[in-house]
Amino acid sequence: MNKLPVFVSIPIGSFDTSVLPEGCRSPGTEAFQNAVLMHFIEEYAFKGYSAAVAVDSEEINIAAVHPEGPTPFEYCLQLLNSGKLAEAIPMLEICHKCDLKDAEVAYNLGVAYSELGRYGEAVDALENAVSSDPNHVNAHVALGVAFSRLREPEQSIEALRKAISLDPANGWANRNLGAQLMAGGNALDALPHMREALHQLPDDPQSMFGLAECLVMTGDSNHLEEADGLYNAIIRRFPDHPVAELCREGRTKIAHRNLKENVAGGIRMDVVMYIADALKLFKGMDRMKVGELTMEIAMLGRSGLDINNPDRKYQLKQLPGDFTGLHLLAIMHAGIRQFDKSVDTGADFDKELEIAKSMMSGDTK
Repeated sequence: MNKLPVFVSIPIGSFDTSVLPEGCRSPGTEAFQNAVLMHFIEEYAFKGYSAAVAVDSEEINIAAVHPEGPTPFEYCLQLLNSGKLAEAIPMLEICHKCDLKDAEVAYNLGVAYSELGRYGEAVDALENAVSSDPNHVNAHVALGVAFSRLREPEQSIEALRKAISLDPANGWANRNLGAQLMAGGNALDALPHMREALHQLPDDPQSMFGLAECLVMTGDSNHLEEADGLYNAIIRRFPDHPVAELCREGRTKIAHRNLKENVAGGIRMDVVMYIADALKLFKGMDRMKVGELTMEIAMLGRSGLDINNPDRKYQLKQLPGDFTGLHLLAIMHAGIRQFDKSVDTGADFDKELEIAKSMMSGDTK
C-alpha cells in the first residue's frame, strides 16, 4: 500500500457541491468552508489518512498523511534535499495554504522560490515566515538574500542586520551583509562582518574571497599583504573553484600596486627597458608568433607570476634564457597591446609602453 502523503488542489469551480449538505453549497460562506473541511477529512479518514484542508475563494487544498508514512512536510524536505525544487514547490504551496502560520514551511517555500529565480514570491513567503516566527534567523537571512536578488539593497541590509541581532555569530548572515555593504561602497563597515563570516566559515572559499576583496577595497595599503595571503590560500586549497581565477588576477594587481608604490613618479624604468626589448623582438616576428608567445606567458601566469622576487626565474618554450616574473609580465603586456589597446592585462604598464615606443622612435617628447 502506498503510504506517501497526498497533495490535492481542486479549483472551486470544479468541485461538485452536491456532495455537501443542503444549505452549505454556496462558495465563499463559512458554512461552505466548514462542510468542505468535514467532507475531505472524512473521505481521507476512510482511506486511513489524516487530512489538513484549506479553502479559499479560488481552490481547495488538501495535504493528507498516512500514519505510517512521512508527513507532507517531511516528504517535501526529502524532495528539496534531493535537489527537486520545482517538484517540491506545488506541494509546499499546499502545505503552506493548509497552515499559514507554519514558519518552517513558509521558510522552505521561500528558499525554493528564491533558488528558482521567483524572487517576488520568495519575499512574500519569507516575510510570512518571519511574521509567524520573528526569531527565525535563517528566514531573515534568506529574506535578505531574496531582497538582494531583487536589487533592493536597503531591505536586504535591514533583514540581514535583524538576523545578526538574533545570532551575531551567523556566518551566512555576516557574509551576505558584508557583500551588501561592499556593493554600496562601504568597505570599512563591511570588514568586521567579512572577518566574522570567515571565522565562522573557515573552509568557505567565498568567505575567504569576500574578506580579501574587502581588504583591498578599503584602500589601506596595510591590508594588501593579508589580502594577498587569502588569495593565495584560495588558489592552493580550491584551485578549481570559480573564484580561483579572480584570486590570480587579484594577486597580480596587488603585486603591480606594490611595484608602483615603491617607485618615485610611478614609472618603472626597468619595465620600460623590458618592453623596449620586447618591441624590438616583435619586429622580427610575424603576428601569429607574437600571439603564441603572449599566450604562453599568459598561461604561465595563470599559476601566478612572482613579480616582486628578482631571484625567482622562469623559462619559456619559445625564447631562450631565464626571465623574472616582472620581465615576463612586461613582455606579455607589450604583446597584448599589439592586438588590443583596451583589454585589462593585469598590469598598468601603458605609460612604460609609451616611453619605450618614444625611445625606439627617437621621440624625446
